[in-house]
Amino acid sequence: MEKFDFNYYKISTYIPKKYLKNLMDKINETISQPYSNYDYVFSFYEVHGTWRPLEGSKPFKGKKNRIEKAKEIKIEFLVKRNELDKIIKVIKNNHPYEQPAIDIYPVIAGFEIN
Repeated sequence: MEKFDFNYYKISTYIPKKYLKNLMDKINETISQPYSNYDYVFSFYEVHGTWRPLEGSKPFKGKKNRIEKAKEIKIEFLVKRNELDKIIKVIKNNHPYEQPAIDIYPVIAGFEIN
């Protein structure tokens, strides 16, 4: 099997709608843009999330030991490998959730393929 050396990663996280613009602004200020001559490149859409806060949690919304449900916004964007650590810090520092879900996927970017 061929070894891949991934230069880019797709990041996704879920956030309440009213916090979306601020998070996008902070991310855009932090990363060097992977797309030439473009910035503020995000995809986002509404999803429905569920969670149950357990003992010891400090939930942003909901009550302990009760399944909660809410509309959230899923945001996705591309980031360079060397910026993963700092972008995770930006998300955690600008997200209202106690433990935001942050998904990281290696990507072979279409603009890299010759």
